Amino acid sequence: MNDRVKALWTGWFGQLVRFGMIGALNTAFSYSIFTVGVQLGLNAPPAWVIGYIMGMALSLLLNTRWTFKQKERLRGSQIAAFIAVNLVSLAASTGIVALMTDHYSWNEQWAGVVAAPVSMLINFAGNRMFVYRIKGDDKCSRE
Repeated sequence: MNDRVKALWTGWFGQLVRFGMIGALNTAFSYSIFTVGVQLGLNAPPAWVIGYIMGMALSLLLNTRWTFKQKERLRGSQIAAFIAVNLVSLAASTGIVALMTDHYSWNEQWAGVVAAPVSMLINFAGNRMFVYRIKGDDKCSRE
């Protein structure tokens, strides 16, 4: 891998790409749980919350090791920050789902499609800044 490509992959851009890849997997996982919940008769907002919480655990495991390349154990402060970032993201995405389904009468699945990218962007920025404390540098501080 040449130096320029390596710099992109190890810096914030590479983190964003890896975060997006894990996010796609995580979104499919969370969205599947959401869809099953709706099919089982849950209203869309609670089904969204359940899927989201299940996806949080997967996200924490995969992003800690691969996206942000942290080798040491997670500290309690990181887990607290992770939960806080996810609660902000959850509130925003649940608000979108509720608004789209309750106010605009959108199909639940389409509301989830709109909410998911908003959640991803909030999570990437929050994880980078608060959980793994990576400031505006071009290189990942874990490498």
